[in-house]
Amino acid sequence: MKIIVVSLLVVFAIIIVSSSKDNIAYFEIKDDSNLMFRFFIKLEDQELINHARRILSGKETNRTHIMGKIYKEKVKYNPNYPFHIVPDSISFFQFADDHCDVTTTFITHNYDDECGGSLPGCIWCPWQSQLVQEVKIK
Repeated sequence: MKIIVVSLLVVFAIIIVSSSKDNIAYFEIKDDSNLMFRFFIKLEDQELINHARRILSGKETNRTHIMGKIYKEKVKYNPNYPFHIVPDSISFFQFADDHCDVTTTFITHNYDDECGGSLPGCIWCPWQSQLVQEVKIK
C-alpha cells in the first residue's frame, strides 16, 4: 500500500512540475521604435499564453497590443533593457488611453523620469506594440 501511495505522489509531483513549466512562455514584441535590441515579455498565465499564440497564428485579430506595468529592474530574459513588464500585469488590448502610449525607445531615454509624468502608475500600453514571435529562453 505504501508503494502505491509513494508512486502516486511521485506521479503527481511530476505532473505539477511539468505543468508549471508549460505555464511560462516568452515572446518577442516590437513597437514603432527603431529598436537596437530585441524586447521580450514573459507570460505565466496559460490563458494569456494561448491568446498570444492565437495572435501569432492569425486566429486572434482583436486585443493584439501589449499592456502592463513596467518595473525598473533588468531581468535575465530581457538583458538589454534596465526595465521589464511585470508578467502578472500583462494583458492584451485593442484600444487604450493615450496616457500610457510611449515607445520602448522613449522609456529607455527617459528611464529616470518614467512611472511619474509619462506613465502614471508605471502602466505602459504602446499602441503600436505587436508580438513578433514566441522564443525559447533558458
